Amino acid sequence: MMWIFCRVLVLVVGLFAVNFHLAIHRGEFAEPITVTLEGFGDDDLARARLWQYNLGSDGMVPPSRPGRWECPARCTIALTLQFSEPPKTQQGVVHVEIGSQSFTLPLQQLEQKWGSYWIPDDVNTGPTPGFARCRNWPGMPAFVVYLLKRSAPGLLTILFLGLITAVGMREPFRERFQAILGMIPTTACAVESSSRCWNLTGWAGLIAGFIALQILEPYYFTQDDALVGELPGILLGCRSLWQGTFPDWNPYVFLGAPLATIGFWAITYPPQLLSYAIARHILGNEFATMEVFAALHLLVGFIAMRHLCRRIGMSPMTTNVSALSFVFAGCILIMGRSWHAFIANAVWLPLLGIAIQRFREGPVGWKWILGVGVTLGLSYHAGFPQIVAILGMFLVTGLASVAIADRISIKRLLPAIPAVLLGVGLSAPLLLHHLQMTGGHERFVPAEYGVHDELGSAVVPYPLIEGNLPTDWGTFHIEKMGHFYFFGGIFAALFALQAICFWICVPDRSAWACAWWVPCGIVALLLVLGEPAGLWKGLGELPMSKFFLRYSFRFYPWLAFCAILSGGLMLDRILATLPRRRTWEWIIGAAMLCVLAYHLVMCRPSFYNYGFRPYPELPAEFESAFHPYDDSSFVGEKNSRRIASWCRLRSTSADYYTSLPLNLPHYYQVPGIFGYDPVVEGQPRVAEVYRRLQENPVAACKAYGVGWHLFSYSEAPEHAPNGRLRVMENSVQAERAYRVLRKTSMTTRAEHKGTSLKELSGVDPLAFETLRPEQVLPMRVHCRGVDVDAGGLRAGSRVTVNFLWYPHMTLELDGQPLSVEKDEWQRITTTLPSAGTTLSLRYEPPWGKTCGVGGGLCVAALLLGWGICRLRLSARTAPCER
Repeated sequence: MMWIFCRVLVLVVGLFAVNFHLAIHRGEFAEPITVTLEGFGDDDLARARLWQYNLGSDGMVPPSRPGRWECPARCTIALTLQFSEPPKTQQGVVHVEIGSQSFTLPLQQLEQKWGSYWIPDDVNTGPTPGFARCRNWPGMPAFVVYLLKRSAPGLLTILFLGLITAVGMREPFRERFQAILGMIPTTACAVESSSRCWNLTGWAGLIAGFIALQILEPYYFTQDDALVGELPGILLGCRSLWQGTFPDWNPYVFLGAPLATIGFWAITYPPQLLSYAIARHILGNEFATMEVFAALHLLVGFIAMRHLCRRIGMSPMTTNVSALSFVFAGCILIMGRSWHAFIANAVWLPLLGIAIQRFREGPVGWKWILGVGVTLGLSYHAGFPQIVAILGMFLVTGLASVAIADRISIKRLLPAIPAVLLGVGLSAPLLLHHLQMTGGHERFVPAEYGVHDELGSAVVPYPLIEGNLPTDWGTFHIEKMGHFYFFGGIFAALFALQAICFWICVPDRSAWACAWWVPCGIVALLLVLGEPAGLWKGLGELPMSKFFLRYSFRFYPWLAFCAILSGGLMLDRILATLPRRRTWEWIIGAAMLCVLAYHLVMCRPSFYNYGFRPYPELPAEFESAFHPYDDSSFVGEKNSRRIASWCRLRSTSADYYTSLPLNLPHYYQVPGIFGYDPVVEGQPRVAEVYRRLQENPVAACKAYGVGWHLFSYSEAPEHAPNGRLRVMENSVQAERAYRVLRKTSMTTRAEHKGTSLKELSGVDPLAFETLRPEQVLPMRVHCRGVDVDAGGLRAGSRVTVNFLWYPHMTLELDGQPLSVEKDEWQRITTTLPSAGTTLSLRYEPPWGKTCGVGGGLCVAALLLGWGICRLRLSARTAPCER
């Protein structure tokens, strides 16, 4: 009893620790802060920004009206005012209200640092405790009351599950209760239901569910980044492949940038190419690529999940309902429609689950090594490196759980070494490029508060509970975002009960091995809790953790997968104890399918819903300016320039696409200075371009050939219902440059529904003789580089190709190699040794070397695996219910 009490105490203390961390960092208990400017002109008020620095996070506060901000309830450390241009008056005052206290501060008396005006530290409510540097601290009694209130749901849950455990472990329920939870071996899960009938139901549910999603919202899986970030590059790359050119380079964003080597567009991921081929040649609609991609992964994931469920002993009813619940889990659908690569979790998690179960059943051989290696290797090419990191952690956790619980010898674990090595080898052609591209690259690390406050949404759907993402993303249907966490309800409840019982009562080792998904699910739970659980901070010390350890909810599919396995098997054992099992199966199965259908209807949110579908035609006036020639890849005197998109960072407007924001220049084939790719944007050379643009916008635009400017930011914004997105919907990229260029004299070329196309004169073309920049050199652009017409140039002429210099770039004049140099603007330059006709610029990353390294690792893995298999290792196979 003492040990049971200690384990319960650990749960309670852990719960309070998590809630204490969240209470301090979320700070909803803090006194409200309002900042108001007085004595400023309208222009100064429009240019004013307020930044709120909190414990663990910071952000720009959206104004309630010009010059007034009502700060979100947070433990605030500092407040700063910024002006995109120096204020015209220094006589204005700043009013700060914190709770019932008021402060009035002349602007000229505020400390100026880093271009900002800082509110003094003595503007606060009084002394604060050492654990909370909080200028709006309400007092310890208010904090304690808030902590108890936010901890109450978790405490009641532990009490309720603990009570069930206490009752279940008493006679005469003990043996049946332990059998249901898998704490003792049982054969009570004999199958009585019709396999054929439930299999047909499962397949019908899969097909009907996918069709329903497309009817509810056409192009369901093409929203958020999938629409404006990923699909444009995928279409560009796949079209290039179909034309016989491997898409190494992208001429349309960031002054030219790598394409296939980035991995963001999954050009090296075979299912991506198959999806494009089906969309293009069978459906006749390239825009359906994401929908086909999702359909293929949901199909294969359903098959793999059914196989795993049958393998661990589920009946046909629970097998099919569990498989449907997983592939249609909210985290799969909502995350998959926003970031298309994460739909692949529907396949890779069940496949690795099969591998763990196969390892549990006995010694594994070359098929297991090959399957695990290919799974890990392919997943790296899906578009997000974090996916393979999550899968690798899941595999290691599962194998370790089985090995420790079953006391499996180290020899049985040896096949995992060549399997992982094979996965690394298959990843290496892309992985080595990533390592080279991200060297010294520091990414923004978001505050990871985890999903603790939203876990109730896994059990109870909307409208009974309204959940949200830790990031507060979402536009329309934001009230339904809690369905991100939902995957059937009963599975989450049963898993919680099993995890609590396993922790409190600690069954025999064999029970932990047979139910390996329980320890795996507990680890996943700690990961999705983020920093408050402590594990996240420890993982943050791993190499490259800043690239794969982002957004704790990305680990949620792992938790849902384990919970479904746990809940499905427990449900089968419960049904086995009931009289008339077949009748109860139909009743419960039908009810669960109805709940799942309701869940699909509720899965309407995405991380951001744009107001257009892929991809409307540009206004004729814009298109005639961008592509005045029949060949859209030809750049001549009429269109030898780039665009800059001065629009809102995000917008739900149906006409947002006309500004060509983010990665839309890929699809519309218009070279631009901006784009959307975290890896490329973090490159020092790109950061230098943006620095120059901010410091001297006109000179930078003229040097980089930015002659077209699409202005739409000055129009009134169209806001999403989610007010938390106001900052993005009221901001423009490189605002300092925008403010200058808006006042620069330009010629208006065309206007369309609030978007103006203006032309800046005197810009350098995309290719020119260095000493005569007014002389445009025609060229053709493609996904390997550009071909410049050099027919009119003499020997000794110096040529500037106005694209950003990268390593591995080559230049040839009619096949003769030339030196590749860069000028002070990092543009590509060279000197022609003789007269010629075509100057060819190519981006040639070292695929040969990376593929060679990858091939060598694969060969080494296969040889190592062959050697291990030849030793005919044997190990004890622990009993496990089937």
